[in-house]
Amino acid sequence: KLAHELEDSAGTTPSGTPSTGDEAASQLSALAEKLDAAMTALAQGDIAQAQATYTEFDDGWFEVEDAVRAKSRDAYRAIEEAMGTAENELIRATSPDVEKASAALKALDEVIDSSLPDLR
Repeated sequence: KLAHELEDSAGTTPSGTPSTGDEAASQLSALAEKLDAAMTALAQGDIAQAQATYTEFDDGWFEVEDAVRAKSRDAYRAIEEAMGTAENELIRATSPDVEKASAALKALDEVIDSSLPDLR
């Protein structure tokens, strides 16, 4: 299992935003499950589903990005950069290349996993 799959997602405020402790890590970890679903959809050749699921991840990032940035600017920048690549390959491409989009999603997932310790 990937590191984010081993995290628990407890510890959010009623609004769903991080407040203290490792909640940013927990929320980001839970959000990264959307990337796994997008990668599965791509592996099955369902580009539309992968795009929709990635969009859910992107929408969720909006809710957690401030907490991530507050805990680690380096992690925030790395995630934003990897998201840009993923969006270019999966969302903005006229005809997404499954292999390139999959690689970009995997890279983003790995950046998130490697950032989790800095967010605790």
